[in-house]
Amino acid sequence: MLPALKSLLQQSVPITIFSGDVDGMVPATGTLQHLYKLTEEMNIKLTKEEAWSHENKVGGRKYSFGDLLTFFTVIGGNHHVTVSRPSEALYLFTNFTVNRMH
Repeated sequence: MLPALKSLLQQSVPITIFSGDVDGMVPATGTLQHLYKLTEEMNIKLTKEEAWSHENKVGGRKYSFGDLLTFFTVIGGNHHVTVSRPSEALYLFTNFTVNRMH
């Protein structure tokens, strides 16, 4: 997965990744560690870390690496965020497609 992400970033393709914070199969902390490793290799800095909100509630954390890579955690989301937190997943997808949160 990391070689594919690296290739896309080298082509300036914006990428948004999200992960549930209770995902036991692919933990958000592990994904974040891999992203830190990848961005360090590519000399891309973490430019912003902040909470993101949906429907007046904190939805999770947002990590922005430069202008192209964004990682979101989803509070209460499991391995299938679209099933466990469908409203939040749709919100992230919709905002990515119209480039409001990336």
